[in-house]
Amino acid sequence: MNNMTKDEMKIVNDHFLMDQQLSMDLQHILNEMSDESNLGLDFNKKEYIFLFVVGIVIPALLMIGGWFL
Repeated sequence: MNNMTKDEMKIVNDHFLMDQQLSMDLQHILNEMSDESNLGLDFNKKEYIFLFVVGIVIPALLMIGGWFL
């Protein structure tokens, strides 16, 4: 019924143990993220303007410049 070799079973067992460790690491990360003291402060007006310029204005200027070159 099961044609797995001993090597294949070892790989499956190692993978299962690795998944358990990753699951524990993920749970630790999620617990840290849910703690509100780790979230930091909100952006201020200056940072929002910088994000707008870098994310919208500069790419728009590059696209417009690319159309005409």
